[in-house]
Amino acid sequence: MYHATTSICLNLLLTVCLFFSLSELYAQQDYIIIDHGRRIEGMRIKDNGPVENAHLCQVMGVLDLTDYRPEQLVGYGFGKGKDFVSKEIVVNDVRKKVFLELLTAGRFDLYYYAAKEGGRFFLEKEDESFLELQRGEESGDQEDFQQLLSVLMQDCEHIEEVVDYVNFRKFSLRKLLRLYNTCIQQPFPIARYGALLGYSGLRLYAPSKVDLELFQQLDFNLHASFTVGLFADIPIMSSYMSFHPEIQYSVHKAAYSQIVNAMKTEVELDLVMVNVPILIRYSFPYLKWRPFINAGVIYSRHIQNTHVLYQTDINAPSANRRLARNNDFLRRSFLAFSLGGGLQFQLNAKQQLFFELRASDYLFPLGTSSFNTLSGNLQDGNSFTKREINVIIGFSFL
Repeated sequence: MYHATTSICLNLLLTVCLFFSLSELYAQQDYIIIDHGRRIEGMRIKDNGPVENAHLCQVMGVLDLTDYRPEQLVGYGFGKGKDFVSKEIVVNDVRKKVFLELLTAGRFDLYYYAAKEGGRFFLEKEDESFLELQRGEESGDQEDFQQLLSVLMQDCEHIEEVVDYVNFRKFSLRKLLRLYNTCIQQPFPIARYGALLGYSGLRLYAPSKVDLELFQQLDFNLHASFTVGLFADIPIMSSYMSFHPEIQYSVHKAAYSQIVNAMKTEVELDLVMVNVPILIRYSFPYLKWRPFINAGVIYSRHIQNTHVLYQTDINAPSANRRLARNNDFLRRSFLAFSLGGGLQFQLNAKQQLFFELRASDYLFPLGTSSFNTLSGNLQDGNSFTKREINVIIGFSFL
C-alpha cells in the first residue's frame, strides 16, 4: 500500500512538471504573422543578428530554410521576447519595407531599426502617426529628439523632469516610453557622479603562524579615520541595478601596546590608503527614500606603509625604550570582499544623497612584505590582514 501510494504521487508530480514544462515551451515558441494578422506558431526561426533580422526572416525546416521578406509578412517573433513588425521607412533615400524591432507597446509604440551605420528609432502613436526620432547633428547633440519627446509626451506630468537625461539608446528610450505609457511616477535610471565622505574603522589581524608571541597577544583595536573620495553610479541596461565604482583616500595613524613577560611592546602605524571599490548596487524602486544594497571587491593600495615596533624591559633599572623593528608587516596591496547597504534620498531626477554602512574583509594580500619574524621571512599566505567598517555619505552633483 505504501509503495503504491508513493508511485502514484511520483507519477502525479512528474505529470505536473511535464505539463508546466510543455506549457512554458509552447508559450515561448517562435511565430510569424501573415496577411490579415493570422499568427502561425510552432516553428523555429534562425537569429541572424540585428542587422540581418531587419531584412530577413528565416524559418528553419528539417532540411532547409524558408526565407520571408518584409513584403511577405506582417511580422515575426522569437519566443524569448523579440518581436518584429514590417514597416515602410526610408533607407538610403529609398522607401522600402523592413522589419522593425518592437521595443515597447502602448500609447506610443517604440521601434528600432538596426543598420551597419547605426541604429534608428521610430515612434507610432495610437492615431497611427509614424515618425522617426532624430538624434541631431553628427556632433552627438541630443537636443532635437529630447525636445520632440518632451512635446509629444507633455500630457504625462512625470516625463518633463527626466526627458533631459534620456540618451539615444535602446534601454534608455524603452524605459522612458514605458514610463509614459503607464504615466506612473517611478525612479528613472540615470548615470550619476559625485563625491563621498566617510568615517572608517580599521582593525588589523596578526597571521596565525607568526612565531612572535607578542603579536598573538597584541590587541590591534579598531582605530578610525575620515575618508574622502569620488564615485560613479551607472545603470546597467536601464534597470535598478547599477555599476558603482569609487576611489577613496584615507590616512590611518595608531599606536598599540602590550606587556608580555615583563617586556612592553609598542607598535606605531602610519598608513595612507587608496581604495578602489568595484561594486554592483541594487536600489529598490521607491520614489524618495530608496533602500539599496551593494556588493563587490576592493583593491587597496598603501601608498605609505610605515610600522615601527619598540620594546622596553620594564624590570630593567633604566627601562630604556629600544627600536626593535622599523619596517612594514602589512602588504602594500590587498584585495577585499565588500558588502554594504543604506538609503538613497532623491533630491531631484538627477541629484541624490545616500547614506551607507559597509563592511570589507581584506583577506587577500598581494605582493610581498618586508617584515621579518624572529625565525625568518613572513611567508606568502601568512601576512597580516585587515577588516574595515565604513559609514559613508555621498552626494551626486553631475
